[in-house]
Amino acid sequence: MTALGLSKVATGYGKNVLVRDLNCDLAKGDVLNILGPNGVGKTTLLRAITGLSNPISGTVTLLGKPLKEMSIRDRAKAIALVSQSENMTFALTVRETVLTGRAPHLGLFERPGKKDEEIASAVLEVMGVADLADRELPSLSGGQRQMVRIARALAQQSQVVVLDEPTSHLDIANQMQVIAAIQRLRERGNTVIVTTHDPEHALVCGGQVLVLSKTRGPVFGPVGTTLTEQLLEDTFSVPVSKSVTADGDVLIAPKYTQILRELSQ
Repeated sequence: MTALGLSKVATGYGKNVLVRDLNCDLAKGDVLNILGPNGVGKTTLLRAITGLSNPISGTVTLLGKPLKEMSIRDRAKAIALVSQSENMTFALTVRETVLTGRAPHLGLFERPGKKDEEIASAVLEVMGVADLADRELPSLSGGQRQMVRIARALAQQSQVVVLDEPTSHLDIANQMQVIAAIQRLRERGNTVIVTTHDPEHALVCGGQVLVLSKTRGPVFGPVGTTLTEQLLEDTFSVPVSKSVTADGDVLIAPKYTQILRELSQ
């Protein structure tokens, strides 16, 4: 079964169409890296994928069902969103925060039970933050908070997990933690959708890539063959160098010398 399907989808706001005629299918355990500069509609597309807003046109299907025909509760059981703009400042503990991810599975005034506690403990172990379970959120680092957000999404037991720029504002070590978490989600069989500005992050995560640009239509395909130097240069409007290390890792970097020369002219 297709975990997520997009057929002739267009998204934007008002009369401003940012993404046009988008078609792609994601299977269980697949990763979709949505890549592009600021202002091309990455977050707007995620809102349509998660049901927070309607696409301008086209159809979004989730686990084989049209998204618009699903109830809010059913959507929450099927897809979890880790937003980039959430402020986790309440004095909840890590465990209490993760337990809020069980809300779609509980009644209106129902409190989490033993099963929910067990699920919360399990995902805290998976994300490597079980030792933080009794810490309050304001005491955590940015990277630790991001791990807790992802753990909360896992507690929803949703097939599809959406991460909106999960590495923004994080140092390199914490960025690597997030990427490792994405790999763990994939190994568990989750379908993962992640937005990023960094082509190397997409290469490390693997799977599929959707490249959005202000100058042409969306480009969708396998990460390794789709992310060419020419496509990246056209997308980000900077010269790009793509190389392979002795270990087979692909490295992508802007040609800073050439960029600075062009800026000084």
